[in-house]
Amino acid sequence: MKREINLYLLGGFVFTSLVGTLFHFAYEWSGNNIIVAAVSAVNESTAEHLKIFFFPTFIFGIFEYLKYGKEIGCFWKIKLEGILLGMLFITAFFYTYKGIVGHNIDFLNILDFFLGAAVCYIWQKLRFRNNRKNCREFVWFGITCLIAAAFIYFTYNPPVIGLFEDPITLEYGIVH
Repeated sequence: MKREINLYLLGGFVFTSLVGTLFHFAYEWSGNNIIVAAVSAVNESTAEHLKIFFFPTFIFGIFEYLKYGKEIGCFWKIKLEGILLGMLFITAFFYTYKGIVGHNIDFLNILDFFLGAAVCYIWQKLRFRNNRKNCREFVWFGITCLIAAAFIYFTYNPPVIGLFEDPITLEYGIVH
């Protein structure tokens, strides 16, 4: 079972990386479809990059839970920890390198995304292997769903703070 879980975690990294990359462009490719906007990047803000990391990881997590997650104590707690660590890494890496060099570098943004995904899935691998606890899965799954809802809400109603500002257009949210 451990080997199978490791293969799924590797598959999750690949899935998150590929689907997250597709979600980066999906809104534009869809002709700016307002429904596609819910899970894809609508601008180049940090928040939108976190969203395109979150949703593929969450979607893959649902698949994982149905396949083997019920056998792992606190699956959704560990999944959420991994997601949050990946998002923290992406944010810290981006603002650190941008603070040092003073501007965006596309290669580093792409590397940042993949490293964030690696952090997420490596954390899960370590925690799944060492975890034997039971917890209220519905609570952790519910918190993860609330984060998903917040991403969707903020896509259409972004707060006017730096995390949501497109560094290219200096606009917030969906620009018409």
